[in-house]
Amino acid sequence: MNTHWANKAQAYHRSFASVCAGTIPAIIDHLQPGVVADIGCGTGALALAATQAGYSVRACDPEEEMAAFAAELLQDTPASVVVDTLPKLSTFKDHSVNNAVANFVINHVPDPRSHLAGLGRIIQPGGHILTSVWTSDFLPHRDLMAQVMARYPLQDAPPSTRLPEHLDFERSCEGLSALNTDVGFTVLSTQLVQWQWNISWDDYWCGLEAGIGGIGAVYISHPPNIREQIRQNIAGLLAPYRAADNTLSFPCQAALVCATP
Repeated sequence: MNTHWANKAQAYHRSFASVCAGTIPAIIDHLQPGVVADIGCGTGALALAATQAGYSVRACDPEEEMAAFAAELLQDTPASVVVDTLPKLSTFKDHSVNNAVANFVINHVPDPRSHLAGLGRIIQPGGHILTSVWTSDFLPHRDLMAQVMARYPLQDAPPSTRLPEHLDFERSCEGLSALNTDVGFTVLSTQLVQWQWNISWDDYWCGLEAGIGGIGAVYISHPPNIREQIRQNIAGLLAPYRAADNTLSFPCQAALVCATP
């Protein structure tokens, strides 16, 4: 996977894990009885929610630290966690799970179609494959950060995570649905999931300070004086989303597709 998550589990759990949790209720609603594979489990929020809903879970993440964090969170639950990654998923047997979930994973991989196809091997016939991605047209906090970062170009910027045109796909319900169709899956439903993400300023900012995600990687590539200017600029632009108690509340939306092989 093409990620920026290595050695950042604690900061991710404190910051951006909570925004990725916004799709969890909708995902749980689409699960069939049986075993759930949580692919790219991060620090384990989705896997924990699935166990609380009565499911047995097999979770994996490509980063050892993330998997270890999730394993600690999930101890004493009917869940196991291993280090593994798409597209091979070498620790999963063929047709061994009833549900395969990749929550905000396909938007991080270098070849979305080959990685998505990897879910088809482990799912039982008639099982549910659930994928989610951020939509490209609506994520205000992300767009404001990108706007500020653009004011401070880097000579030696981190490698771009943008996919070449022949591998990319439209980040929308229609685009994610078409991606599933491209790999031979039958789309059962598409959904635009919307929610409010509430987080303290300190927790929000620790994710950037840790260099999480593409924007975080760009941010920490700047010298300290520029990082402080960026922080002040972003703090000002986020004022409309800030409550009296310094909590930030952002509207979010993502595309969710339920398919079957």
